[in-house]
Amino acid sequence: MRSAWNGKNKKILFLVIFIGMILLPGCDDSPTRPGEGFYSYQGYRDWWRIPLDYPYQIYIADSFEQGSFEKYDPSTLIAEAKGDILIPEITAFAENDKYWLFKSNKSFFLFDIATQNVQQINSEKKLLELLSQQKCPLPVWKKLAVFYKERWNEIDKIYQSPDRGFFTRRKNYYGKRIPLKKPWQIVITENNAFISKYDVSQTISDRLPPQKHRKYIENIIAANYEKCFAVFQQNNTEKPYGCLIYATGSVRNFSTAEELDRFIKLNYPDSALPKMMPLEKFYKLMWQAIEKIKQTAPQKLAY
Repeated sequence: MRSAWNGKNKKILFLVIFIGMILLPGCDDSPTRPGEGFYSYQGYRDWWRIPLDYPYQIYIADSFEQGSFEKYDPSTLIAEAKGDILIPEITAFAENDKYWLFKSNKSFFLFDIATQNVQQINSEKKLLELLSQQKCPLPVWKKLAVFYKERWNEIDKIYQSPDRGFFTRRKNYYGKRIPLKKPWQIVITENNAFISKYDVSQTISDRLPPQKHRKYIENIIAANYEKCFAVFQQNNTEKPYGCLIYATGSVRNFSTAEELDRFIKLNYPDSALPKMMPLEKFYKLMWQAIEKIKQTAPQKLAY
């Protein structure tokens, strides 16, 4: 992608982007494993999805004039999803802190977010009376086509915003990333691996090489993390075992793994003793965990 901005390749890049924008809803790039894609798969050609809170979604076929409110079955593929239809033939959506509200051609429905119960109300007057009694705001109805666009724009911001890229970007321009607790990260290059602070401008805009990036701890060969600290092992040093304290950025180094374990037991008695692992394995397991969070609650990654 970087070299495409030079010469005639720039025209090719714009053409690819243009075609992609046209074909995006019709590209059948659906996930191939059950339960995946709830917050990434928008639909295919003449049917569309609007994800709410996992596993609830709105399913739309043929036309945005109406759809159905469903509970997705995560044992099925998202593009061939099975599940329970809770409310059919809905035409508009609204929400507040307590309810999801649905309008159909004949009546109105309330979905209680806490209890997950559906209540049907036969007139808008009765609906407004109920909301007023419970001191809920009056509904601001959105047609499904409008809500579809707004919802996917919201999800895209969570995934793509540079400030939130800490948990979405697996690689920098110079190596693989293992996010720890923001802003701490491990970067794996061809010849080195180091712990540093995540910097949006260096990661996305300036493309600074590793030697210009703000390194903190170099020559990492193994690591793991806990909620308050990360442990690591270095190569070619007299004290190869260490602990990084997130809150202060301070580092303690030790000659043996046993000394490191004693330090953690003494200072963090409520924390487990994380077993260090090779960086490639750590990288794989960390991103698997992050992907699971994306399936159910991507907003948790936005901090």
